[in-house]
Amino acid sequence: MPSRRRPAGGVRPVTPTVIAIDRGGSALRLFAARGGRVIARWRGPTRPLSALKNWLETFGRRRGWPRADRLIVGSKGIWTRAERRAWARRWSGSAKSVSVFSDVELGHHAVLGTRPGVTLVAGTGSMALKRDARGRWVRAGGLGPRRGDEGSGWWIGRESLIRAGRAVPADPSPAEVRRVAARARRVLAGRSARALGLQQEAAERLVALVLSVRPERRHPVVLTGSLFENRLFRRRVEKALRERAGLFCLRAEENPARRAAARPRQFPAGAPPSLPRRGARK
Repeated sequence: MPSRRRPAGGVRPVTPTVIAIDRGGSALRLFAARGGRVIARWRGPTRPLSALKNWLETFGRRRGWPRADRLIVGSKGIWTRAERRAWARRWSGSAKSVSVFSDVELGHHAVLGTRPGVTLVAGTGSMALKRDARGRWVRAGGLGPRRGDEGSGWWIGRESLIRAGRAVPADPSPAEVRRVAARARRVLAGRSARALGLQQEAAERLVALVLSVRPERRHPVVLTGSLFENRLFRRRVEKALRERAGLFCLRAEENPARRAAARPRQFPAGAPPSLPRRGARK
């Protein structure tokens, strides 16, 4: 990021060495750190990938930041090695080194690094991503609102509308997806028979996602995403995984972008290999 003049009074702003971004389906989160300490953070509505570079450089310019040593981006919708390389080149002027991951892979590395295990994401969308002991990836879900995302915030919101006899957009725009997914928070907090039934169904569908990637008992399942901020729902999923498959769960206690900013060595540099399509190995 280009620097600007020192602010009035001669006080030099504290500048980050690492900037990390988590771009999900609804929200965008940024953390900036220096020496392992977070010095700035931002959260707001998500932005198109094509607009992210200009937004980031404007964000840094307003704070008087020079170019960071490393930029780590975890984004929804980035899967292949070619995509990672293309976006890393596009953002290359924003930092001396740029690493690009899918948002679910960012969450995996935030808790497990390169260790084996399954990461279950339940936010606006849903996905299970497994890394086995040989470093191979298997994924399930993450197909988007038109093809599933079962058990996700979108799925819960859509089902709550259908069961209330209300219309659901057949071809939702990103704004409509976020608006429908926002209903999930109220459903998960509800105690009516309809809300409790929908909570149970959502949990069962998320458990099915995990089981479809054939997890191993000795490896953990990491729960991440906004739905797991609801403690009772998280416990429901944890209990089902334990009782049905003998699996133990870990929870991502902080946003993966915060961990990436504070502990960048936990996240591989360069262009990681492509992640597989649903059910495939890589």
